[in-house]
Amino acid sequence: MHRRWDIQRREHTNVLYAEAWIEMTPLLEGISEWVFHSLHANSRSGFVLLWFACCLADVALGIGLAAVLRTLLPAPLPGSWLLPAAFSASTFLLAAGSLTLQLSLRNVQRERQRLFRQRLRWAVVAGTLFLAVQCYALGGLLAGQPRTPFNASTSAQAFAFVLASLHAMHFALALVCLLYVTLLAYQGRYDHEYYWGVLVCTIFWHTLGVAWCGILVVYVLSAASGFVPSP
Repeated sequence: MHRRWDIQRREHTNVLYAEAWIEMTPLLEGISEWVFHSLHANSRSGFVLLWFACCLADVALGIGLAAVLRTLLPAPLPGSWLLPAAFSASTFLLAAGSLTLQLSLRNVQRERQRLFRQRLRWAVVAGTLFLAVQCYALGGLLAGQPRTPFNASTSAQAFAFVLASLHAMHFALALVCLLYVTLLAYQGRYDHEYYWGVLVCTIFWHTLGVAWCGILVVYVLSAASGFVPSP
């Protein structure tokens, strides 16, 4: 009896999903058509509007993924000095994005447009996932901070939290620039002679990667030594 009820409930849920998909299909088709015309039109205002919409969608996706991670994964205990495991994942994503951007730069210099745009897409995905994981890691770092005024203002964890937050804000700016360059790439604006925007994004990403490695080293050394500055 319970099994039959479960089967009926699943069938009803599948029907609801199918109806929702059917209702959303015209909307998705309209969005796809608008994106296609915005990419291939000469209207500057249409392009800027598309860029703005992509930035909002990317931020919303990153926040949503961070919320999912926060819900599914356990939070660290207060006072924990261990390096959050999420920082390892975000470091890998940052390195992967740096590599894909370097590959995209090489491909546009060799006039391999399809591979160039594909690597740009991969870099955008890596950047979005990095921000999501980093937001989750920062939330865990904040939750693990000892709840005393002295530790909150002078501990190594508080110092690392500030540095990582500043790095995340700068990376968000880099991701916005990368979205702009990616949209221009789909308009055919870059070739083997002109790729200045791609070069700037690549250098920006590499610089943030080096800065992040420095932040990790400072945090790990401070946490390992248990250093807390005196008041």
